[in-house]
Amino acid sequence: MNKLTLSVDKKTVQLAKKIASANGVSVSSIVRGFVHSIGASHKLPANVAKLVKTASHTSGSKKTKR
Repeated sequence: MNKLTLSVDKKTVQLAKKIASANGVSVSSIVRGFVHSIGASHKLPANVAKLVKTASHTSGSKKTKR
């Protein structure tokens, strides 16, 4: 299995671990499930896209265009 390094703030890490623990799964399995749920469309569902934009603005992260 390959590894992926993500950069997120401390609160996000804590929340991800809490959600994973409450559901008896790993953070990796949550991320894997999320990516697979998007599937071949390669597009975030509208509600998730809105959450991502909101989280990006509140966490102070900067997006880079590719």
